[in-house]
Amino acid sequence: MTSLTRDLRRELERTVVKARRVGEEGARKALESLAVGNEKPWPGMTDAQKNLRVHLRAHGRQLGDREGTKRDTQTIDRLVQECALSTGRSLIRSSLIWSLISSAELFANSQRKTTTISWCE
Repeated sequence: MTSLTRDLRRELERTVVKARRVGEEGARKALESLAVGNEKPWPGMTDAQKNLRVHLRAHGRQLGDREGTKRDTQTIDRLVQECALSTGRSLIRSSLIWSLISSAELFANSQRKTTTISWCE
């Protein structure tokens, strides 16, 4: 198996860093929309959203997010990283699965007998 060239490795590294940054930004926005780091839930939140918020806050504390400077607030930095990594792994797994399916289809197609012009005549 050949290794990637230096340029491709650098491009891959830049892409991974960018993807991680975008993933963390999206995770932070999602957690902020659920008021996970805030003292209280947003007024218009449903019971399901409030329940999810409570579970996310608990998971954040398990990951090491600490209470904020204000009473009943909490940092969400570690929870943001966990959400981004989890989403990234899911995307990679689904991408890998599609790649394997495509490879299997190509292999299956290459194993089928091909029809030649001479056979048709």
